[in-house]
Amino acid sequence: MASRRFRIGTRTSRLALIQTHMVVDALRAADPNAADHIEIVELSSNGDQDRTKSLEALGGRGIFTDGIDRAVAFGEIDLAVHSVKDLPAQLQTGITLVAALEREDPRDAFVAPNWSSIAALPKGAIMGSASVRRTAFLKRLRADVRFSLLRGNVDERVVALDTGPAQGTILAVAGLKRLGLAGHIKETLSVSHMPPDPGQGAIGITCRADDFVVRRLTSRINHPPTYAAVLAERAILTEIIGSCAYPLGALAVTYQDSLRLMAVLVKEDGSRTVTADVLGAVGRAEDVGRRAAQSLLAAAVKELAA
Repeated sequence: MASRRFRIGTRTSRLALIQTHMVVDALRAADPNAADHIEIVELSSNGDQDRTKSLEALGGRGIFTDGIDRAVAFGEIDLAVHSVKDLPAQLQTGITLVAALEREDPRDAFVAPNWSSIAALPKGAIMGSASVRRTAFLKRLRADVRFSLLRGNVDERVVALDTGPAQGTILAVAGLKRLGLAGHIKETLSVSHMPPDPGQGAIGITCRADDFVVRRLTSRINHPPTYAAVLAERAILTEIIGSCAYPLGALAVTYQDSLRLMAVLVKEDGSRTVTADVLGAVGRAEDVGRRAAQSLLAAAVKELAA
């Protein structure tokens, strides 16, 4: 590595810092000379500053990442580490998702101090969540369950279950595992019951599109199957954003040179869903995502808007 110092931006949460150190460790393993040239810069996000409103009320996807990517665009930092599921459908002008580490388990998990599964919850139980997607798919599993807003970092939400009104919540398996909190998982939910957020479980790296030094550096730690999968999942977001407001779950899986993308749109009350299941080449991941989005949108007009 050249003598240039690389400033890596991240949120200040414990999970964000753990994920950033995973990227730093991977860079140092790829280039042992990197150790003296990496600086971690902790930045606050809009989503972290206001925890009284739902994610949608604050602006939806991007509330945890936009401010950090602006720092990249303005040259205050050189690259940023994000949970891919937090990235908006359209990145800021001049910013690109350049790499992804190998994906952790993309599924969601049921977490509750006193209940072994969602099915075991008492009638009318309160679930804490700030996710429209999780709420909508939970309604398909338990129409009687009520909901209360539960915001905060992953570890804070786990602790809040001991004192707050919510009797359980849904959290990403990946975050719980990275935080060492997998022991709190009572039930891992199948992707058919709880389709994950696009990009869930993947750690992504953004940088300026014209910073070829950073692009070359991060290419050494990129995991191509994960990168292709998240490109396909994010392509659905790009096509759907502005066309419909239905909650979306999506997961792409690669098999050598092939990619399979499964995606679901659900009405917010959980009453109906439409699905897409599209196959394509890994090298045309974004095209697979666009075809899945077109299939979903066509079906949504007939089935969800009726």
